[in-house]
Order: sequence, then structure tokens, then C-alpha cells
Amino acid sequence: MAPDSLTASLAVAGSPGEVSPEQSVGEAPDAALLAAIARLPAGSRVVVDADETLFLGNTTEAYLSALRPALLGSLLLFLLDLLRPWRFLPGRGDREEVRDWVRVVVATLLFPWTPLWWRHRAQRVAREGGNRPLLAALAGNPGLRLVVGGSGLGFIIAPLLEPLGLAAATLATVGFWRGRRDLARGVRGRLGPACGGEAPALILSTRMEAGELGPWGGSLRSIRWPGACREAAITGVFIPFLYMERAKRPGSRYFLKVVLLEDFAIVGIAMVVINPFPHILALTMLGFHLSLWCIYEAGYVENDRVAERYEADPHLNPGYQRQLTWYREWKAWLWAAGFAVAGLACLGEYRSLTRAPDGFPPWPTVAVSWLGVLLLVRLTYRWFNYLDKPSRPWVYLLLQSWKYYPFALIAPIYWLGAAMMSAQILARWQAYILYRTTAGGWPDSIGALRFVLLLLLMVGFGLARGELPHFLTLLEWIQGGLILLVFGFKGRKHIRRVLGKGRWITSV
Repeated sequence: MAPDSLTASLAVAGSPGEVSPEQSVGEAPDAALLAAIARLPAGSRVVVDADETLFLGNTTEAYLSALRPALLGSLLLFLLDLLRPWRFLPGRGDREEVRDWVRVVVATLLFPWTPLWWRHRAQRVAREGGNRPLLAALAGNPGLRLVVGGSGLGFIIAPLLEPLGLAAATLATVGFWRGRRDLARGVRGRLGPACGGEAPALILSTRMEAGELGPWGGSLRSIRWPGACREAAITGVFIPFLYMERAKRPGSRYFLKVVLLEDFAIVGIAMVVINPFPHILALTMLGFHLSLWCIYEAGYVENDRVAERYEADPHLNPGYQRQLTWYREWKAWLWAAGFAVAGLACLGEYRSLTRAPDGFPPWPTVAVSWLGVLLLVRLTYRWFNYLDKPSRPWVYLLLQSWKYYPFALIAPIYWLGAAMMSAQILARWQAYILYRTTAGGWPDSIGALRFVLLLLLMVGFGLARGELPHFLTLLEWIQGGLILLVFGFKGRKHIRRVLGKGRWITSV
């Protein structure tokens, strides 16, 4: 049946049941479409997208949920989303289907038993996640030539078809090794061989677009089926920092850009770069830094819960409720303890290397002190969350301070590093004050303010120590230059914008 005759068939069912080729993805299907599928002549070719159409979920995410051990699989997926290696592939490596293919390939190579386990698990996934109304309509017309397409991988989709009696369907999917080439061919290029070059009578998909189907676009019905959604893989496993990535700061890569490349980078430059064993000390600080952030994230969770309960218009991201179903604060404390133990182990190695650990307290002292830090961070955040918003800036200053100064309990902080930490704390504090006292929202950048504060604090600390300018050691010159370079580079756009606004009054 041609696309025009299909549309006519749908129109006969009455105007409430009419489904046009341009039907928006937001509309739910009705009985007219399903009845039209059942009336298609024998031999008609029907293309159905596997993801969110034939199956209401996403087949890639369902497969990745089969990774075992689940904890290691979840950590791998978190790291892949953190590093995004698909960006370095030629072409449009940022597309979702390229991301899916890379994740499946890497996960399968590192967990090679997953395909075997998936064949067993696929039977239950097919029974529970199949689109029953559509499957019933297809089963009612056994003469149809079904093509299952989309951007999913064939070895994932094939085991899902067998339990549903659709093993004879033709696959127009993505290959495991040739996935990059298949994706580059586009949807039309993958469907062409499977359809024998003939235009299908009907194409059902929520993800395909008429433009990428070329002359076959008139056969497309883009329909969002009730219950169809893409649920992230392995959602039931607790992984620290996942809440801030998916619920608190979704899409911003907050863990990488802020937790690691900003906060930890400042700690490293302030305490590690001029140390005789920087690699060991860096691992030590990383362990304690991640330990602190496990508890800091618990404050984020509580902040959203308090906002939902007490605020008239809470600003919560869509993934908030879903992430709360698996978040457990006691597990965050276990992870914090694990990271701290790793930090203590590295600290012990550092002490054995230096053989003169002046300024480095023994590990029992560090362990007890760090527990006190974590409790202090959590209690401060609880104070912050239950305080009225106009009063929060003063507590926010404490929260920012706990991100940096407690590392002095583990190793000495050089005075130039202390200036760097203080400039960061004060700049963020001023940004939060502006956020709370103005209608403009969070400032776009604090680069210029942070750089000016850094200069003032470095000069002030240096004068107080009597070390400016001739008594700086070579290592202090190196550290100071690196600090200025880092803050200057990070704030370069804001600094240039601020300087560009200045005008001589004689030229006005």
C-alpha cells in the first residue's frame, strides 16, 4: 500500500482517528493507525524503529543494564560519559547514536560475557518492554514484511525479536565492528538494502526525521507511544557524583569541569606542584578530595528535597525524582570512607618516600581529623539548606572554605597556594551574593574578580611574610607564575570584556 493510500485509509476511520504524515511526536496513537496496519495488503513492507516504538524503552540502555558486575559496569558508563571519547571520532561524533555505539563496543570488550547474559535477559526485556498494541496489530497481519530499523545494534535487537515471534523480520540496524560506517550511511542508507530499494508502505518511529529519509519521508509516522522513554542504564546502582551529573547539574559535566578541573586543580597547584613527590601527593589529595565531595553531594540532595517541600516555586531539574529513588546517603558515607582510606594509603607511601615527614601528621590523626571535616561539611550544609535564602550567603562562605582549607590537616599549604584558594573562595562568595540579591541570576563569569583578588592576596601575603620581591625562591616564582597563568587563562574572556567596557571620560 502506498503512503497516500495509507493516509486515505486512516482518514476513512473518521477525523478523530486521522494521522497525517506530519503528525507531531507529542501525539499519542489511536485505534485508527493500528486498524490501518491490520488492513495493509499482504506483502506490504513496514519499517518499525526498535527504540521507543517496537519496544517502549531503549535497546542500548537495556543491554548496558545487563553489565555484570553492575557496580563496575555503572562506573565504566560514568567514566565514558565523563570523558566522552566519541567526540574524537571523525564526523559528527557528538550525536547520540555515535555515543551509544561507542559505549556498547567499549562495554562489550571489557565485559565480554555480556552478550551471552543478554541473550538470556532479552526474553524478559522483550516481554516486559514490548509495545503490546503495536505488536498485536502486526501479529494480526502476518503477511506484512517487517523491517526493524533504527540506530541500535543488531546483536542487541535480534534476541529481543525471537521471544515475540518476529525472528523472521529483516534488520536494518548498526553493526558491532562496522558501526561507525553504518551510522555514517544514515537511516536511508541502512534501510535501502533491507527494503530492496522499494519505498515502504509505513515507517513508524519517534526518532527518525522525514528529511533524512529522502523520498520515503511521506511514509513516516512520528508517534510517541504511551510509556515510551529512554531510561538510563543501571539506574539502581549507587555511584557517587551521579546525582549532580543527572539531577543537580544535568548536561554541564559538572564533575569534570568543576570538581576535577577547577576545585581539585586549585588544590593541586596550591599544594602539589612544588613538592618533591608530586604524583604521590596528588593521588593523596585526590582521594581526600573525592571523599569530601561524596558528602558535599549529599548536601545537594538535601537542598533539592528541602526546596521541593518548603518552596513555592522550587527550581528542580526533571531528573530529580528519578535519581532520588536510588540515592542513599549512608552509601555516600561508605564511598567517602573508601576514598579517604585510599588517600591515607597514598599518604603513608608519601611519608615513606620523604623519610622526613615534617608537617605531615601521622595517619590516625589525619583519619580522625578528616572524619571531623566530613561531619562539619555535612552539618554546615544542613544549616545552609534550612536557613532562609537572604541569610544563606554567610553560610555559603563557610561551605566554600570547607572545599579547600581542610587539606591543611593533611599536608602544608604554601602561602601562594593559600592566596589562590582564598581568591577562589571569595570570588565564588561574591557571585553567590549577586545571585541572591539581584534578578540577573548567577553571574556569567567571575574571572576578572578572581584575578584581581588573587593579585591583592598574593601581594598582601608576600608583604606580611617579608618575601616580596627579592626573597622568593625559584620554586615560589614557578608556583606564583603558574597560579597567575591558570587564573588569567580561565578568566581571560571576562577580563577582556571588563577592560573593553572602560572609556576615557574625555572621549565620551
